[in-house]
Amino acid sequence: MQKITLAMVIGGLQDVLREENRNLSEKVIRRLMHEEGCVVKVKRTGKYNSYAGEVTLAVPNLIERELTSDSPEKKLLTNLTEFVIPAGKVYLSPMMDCFAGKS
Repeated sequence: MQKITLAMVIGGLQDVLREENRNLSEKVIRRLMHEEGCVVKVKRTGKYNSYAGEVTLAVPNLIERELTSDSPEKKLLTNLTEFVIPAGKVYLSPMMDCFAGKS
């Protein structure tokens, strides 16, 4: 669905008038529309709001940048990534073992 703007309406009117060999400027068309009470309704989009909710306390840092381990599966790390695809949202959470450094 194409959004119709006032400039598109005025441009369309100018094209119709040109076909009839009548040239009117944009200002004249706007004044005539105002006098006749013609209004182009434009749907306003919502303002951007970055509020994401209440801020929670940070979780304790148990690893403290010590990314090595003495035995397998003792320290496992993950990262949650969100992808937006046409079907919806998809989440990827790969696990990494600090012992071998492999995922």
